Amino acid sequence: MPKLKKHIYSFAIGASIGLSIASSFAYAEENSKQTINSQSTNQEIKEFLKDKRPVLFKFNYNASVDYVDGLLEPDINQFFQLDPNRKSDRRVNLSGAGHIIAPLSTRNLLHIAGIVDWFGYDKFDEYNSITIGNQTALYHKFNQDTVFKISGFYSRDYFTDNQLEVPTHISTSYGGRIDLTRHILLNSGNLKTTIGGTISRREFEFATLSNNDTYQGDLTFTYTPLAMKTLSLFTRVRIGKSDAFNNPFLDNDFYGLEAGFNWQIRPKLTVSLTGSYSDGNFNAPDLFPELALALEEIQGTGISGEISYDVNHRLNIYGRASFTDFESNLPRNDFQQTIISIGARSPF
Repeated sequence: MPKLKKHIYSFAIGASIGLSIASSFAYAEENSKQTINSQSTNQEIKEFLKDKRPVLFKFNYNASVDYVDGLLEPDINQFFQLDPNRKSDRRVNLSGAGHIIAPLSTRNLLHIAGIVDWFGYDKFDEYNSITIGNQTALYHKFNQDTVFKISGFYSRDYFTDNQLEVPTHISTSYGGRIDLTRHILLNSGNLKTTIGGTISRREFEFATLSNNDTYQGDLTFTYTPLAMKTLSLFTRVRIGKSDAFNNPFLDNDFYGLEAGFNWQIRPKLTVSLTGSYSDGNFNAPDLFPELALALEEIQGTGISGEISYDVNHRLNIYGRASFTDFESNLPRNDFQQTIISIGARSPF
């Protein structure tokens, strides 16, 4: 059997046992995969919504070297143990995104983004992955203070090895999201409130992995004091449900809290800090009360920080560190994870 195919089979068997926690909250190590989306031209969109401007074409990138401690060792034998080995590894992350930002009128804006993301591990190349996708968003400005956004996304995930040999399709993800943002001017500063919701579906190619539907609502507050306009304080609450990998007898309720700040301490130097808490529980209908005794509860508390510097208008360098403590009634998912990253990206 080819080496890559062995890796995929090992992953499929293990994921059917261990991926249940991913539907309650994303692992800390996956947070950095959102880098391209999280920094995707928010400032340009804000400026475009002020006035009609020409179509803008943008490209942004992210490249980082990450140290990850707390990885599940990708050995097929470990997947069947209650308390498997967790070790450390180094990985490289390369991401790129192309953007088209087009004003359709004085009140409407179209944003189309194409994204490619690759993770490559030194030792555990069973975890290497490529994601190719796109996101399309339509913004409507009701007035200077209120903006509505509706977006759709689609991506395909592949697993490969360090030599990028014959990538194997593992899953397809798609969904939609709506957001309503309101800016409120207070005597002491500016308050931005965003309420939104997401519906998504992930379809796996392997029979051992069932499809997964997720529903999430969230509310975010961002406050910028007038006395210190380079400081933003934010807090976010999210709550949702997953169908527990299409199992008709189980569903997963989850919620999470985040709070932190972004502070531009100098014109080109920014520091951010975020604390988080998440909780997930798999529930059984009243028809199966005895099943509930064996279901999993999992909580995660974490802290992450970043310091970044704009070298010029096309280069931002950064260092990031995060620590998350997962607590579960299953020993397999009761562990700690640390991620330290050094990288470069294009600033916005």
